[in-house]
Amino acid sequence: MRLLKQINRLFFPINCAICHHSLKHGEEDWCIICETELAILPYQFYDKNPVEQLFLHRFSYTGATAFLNFLEGGRTQQLIHAIKYKGETKLAEKIGKLAAEHYRDKNPQYVPDIIVPVPLHFAKKLKRGYNQSEKIANGMAQIWNSKVEIVSVIRKLNTQTQTKKSKLERIKNMADVFEVVNMSNFYNKHILVVDDVITTGATIESLCLKILEHKPLSLHIIGIAFKP
Repeated sequence: MRLLKQINRLFFPINCAICHHSLKHGEEDWCIICETELAILPYQFYDKNPVEQLFLHRFSYTGATAFLNFLEGGRTQQLIHAIKYKGETKLAEKIGKLAAEHYRDKNPQYVPDIIVPVPLHFAKKLKRGYNQSEKIANGMAQIWNSKVEIVSVIRKLNTQTQTKKSKLERIKNMADVFEVVNMSNFYNKHILVVDDVITTGATIESLCLKILEHKPLSLHIIGIAFKP
C-alpha cells in the first residue's frame, strides 16, 4: 500500500497548499519550508499582549491572543488566502488544531464550553461555500472536545468589505451586525470566540458585545492571525 502511494505521488504529485511546490515524502498539506516560515507569535504565553491591548476599555473579556503574525507577502498571508479563498478547509482545521494546542500549553486548565466562530452572512457563506472561521473552530474543538456553536448567533447584515476602511469606519460598519437567537446557550458558560484575522477588532467587538449581554462565565478570543 505504501509503495502504491509513493508511485501514485510520483505520477500525480501533491502540491503544498501554501506555496504550491510539490510535497516531498512525509510532508502533508503544506511543506516543511512553509511550516517553519509561519510567523508564530508568543502572545499566548503572556498577558497584556498586543491583542489584549487592542480590546482594552472596549468591552469586558477574560483573555485574548493570536497565533500567527500577519505580514504582507509572508507565509501567514498565503495561508489565510488559501483558507479563505481557495477552499483549503482541511488546512483551516489543521491550523485551528495547532493554535489550540499552543493555547492549551499556556492554559492547561482552560477548556471552553462553547466555541463561537465569527459568523458569515448567509449570502456570503453561500457564495464561498463555507465559513473559514467555522472550519478553524472545528479544528480547535478536536483539541478541547468543545461544542462549536453556529446556530445561536447570526450575522443579520451583509456588510461591505472592511479591507480599505479606517478603524472608525470599521467600527461603524460593524455596529449591530450580529444577533443572538438563543441566549440560554451562553449563560454561565466559558465562551471562546474565534476569527481568522484580527485587525482593528471591530468585528470581534461587535460579536462579543452581543454575547456579553447573555452573561457568560468567561469570554476568550483567539485569532489565527494578527495584523496590527
